[in-house]
Amino acid sequence: MTDFLAHLSSWAGVLGMGLLAVESLLSGRFSWLTGRWSIDGVMRLHQMVGRAVLVLFMAHPLFYFLGDIRMSGSGLGLGFLALFALIAVVVMALSRDELPMRYEAWRRSHGLLAIGALGLGLAHARSGGWLGKAIPTVHWALVAFTAVGLLALTWIYFVRPWALLRRPFRVVGLEEVADRTWHLRLQQVSGPSFDYQAGQFVWIKSGSAFGLHDHPFSIASAPARPGSQPGPVALTFLIKAVGDFTKSLGQHCRPGRTVYLDGPYGTFGRGLVDAPRLLLVAGGIGLAPLLSVLQARRDWVTAYGGQLVTHLVIGNRHPGQFFPNDELTDLPGLGLRVDCLVSEPTADWTGGVGQTDAQGLGPLLPQDLAGWQALVCGPPQMMQTVQDVLTGHGFEPHQIHMETFKT
Repeated sequence: MTDFLAHLSSWAGVLGMGLLAVESLLSGRFSWLTGRWSIDGVMRLHQMVGRAVLVLFMAHPLFYFLGDIRMSGSGLGLGFLALFALIAVVVMALSRDELPMRYEAWRRSHGLLAIGALGLGLAHARSGGWLGKAIPTVHWALVAFTAVGLLALTWIYFVRPWALLRRPFRVVGLEEVADRTWHLRLQQVSGPSFDYQAGQFVWIKSGSAFGLHDHPFSIASAPARPGSQPGPVALTFLIKAVGDFTKSLGQHCRPGRTVYLDGPYGTFGRGLVDAPRLLLVAGGIGLAPLLSVLQARRDWVTAYGGQLVTHLVIGNRHPGQFFPNDELTDLPGLGLRVDCLVSEPTADWTGGVGQTDAQGLGPLLPQDLAGWQALVCGPPQMMQTVQDVLTGHGFEPHQIHMETFKT
């Protein structure tokens, strides 16, 4: 029984180290992952794997103690330090919004504690782990796991920022267009062309390309028109002032300042620009990526003709959150219909009243769902409500495409 528990403990530790290395690749900062799967899916997997790593790391010493196995003082100490580092990583991740810590400090601590857990785990195994000595392949696997984590952090914090220096952007415009909603315009200064797809997002880095002051925002403008020549691009963003960074956007992104864009990332809207029938449902600032898709759809109709059907539904709390937008006008072939809903109407409001729920959104949905695709973006609760409404109306899962953001 003691030998069985010793093997179980050792393999739990090895598997935990391997999954912790995988965690470094699931950080959302690798386009070869977020370009294949949605950022929501990648981050959900990151959270699930993190919980599994914690269970394995806690099971590792538990099986040792149950088997009445003893280890030298240094090996035992290194193991507990690795466990404490990992517990700190998971606790900080689960309680990020409640911690009295700025995002930049949290992010730095998250990465350093994770690589610290890997390094301490490797030192623990080398100091007292018998499995690595009995099976050399296991030892080199642990070394490889640690190397993967270290290389991933090196790429994220050093190699990638160095590449961003070659492609700076300049802030050419910043204006408040609605209640707490800012319209940010950037112009590429130099470097290789910034290629992206409608619906994708970037992390905007203010200040140094090597700094940690970066925040994710969906691109609200469309990619280059079909047939146009590649070159420096102009990008626009819609940003709502809800956090430390966005509330001081005028300081971080004042006109004339240089910023850097880490991206593009995500798959939201991929392959749907030319969908014959497209429903776009936006909750608040979730309109940003949908505007990108809508503009790309306009460019596609202009370039190739055809006859599309496009229906945009925008939900906000009050009319002051809407803003004038030229892209919300129809043109031949686009077939655009726009419906605006507010839950707190003013006396002069002439649009729809309600929320994007069964009562507000339901009557606006098409009866014949053949050929329809739905793109939905907004706060998590709104997303779940809209998904339930669409499913109840008859939309199939493959017809519903969503992107969630945290407010």
